[in-house]
Amino acid sequence: MDTQIRPGCRPFYDDINFSRGLARSGFFNKREVDTLHRYGATLQALVAGTLLPINDDEVDFIKALQQPLANLHAMAGLWRKYQAAVSSTRRAYTVSTGGKRIELSYRYEVETV
Repeated sequence: MDTQIRPGCRPFYDDINFSRGLARSGFFNKREVDTLHRYGATLQALVAGTLLPINDDEVDFIKALQQPLANLHAMAGLWRKYQAAVSSTRRAYTVSTGGKRIELSYRYEVETV
């Protein structure tokens, strides 16, 4: 991805929302994970306002996020996808017996000779 946005000073993992990692979350492809690892800390700081934009690409990123329907900036689209993944809830389905409890008991007998 050709961008003038500064790479982050550290890799971006977001262990709070993705405890198993961004790559294993199922939300992002390999290229998106690599981009988030490289630029995620900078994007997060730009959105939070703790880092000021220093070039036109960073200013365009912030402007693109402020417009709800415009998705012309690739990094803004990726950051929106990240925010949607963070805000969504995933459900895990398990196979169950429908409320019936099945008691399993194992009996081990030691055979003496």
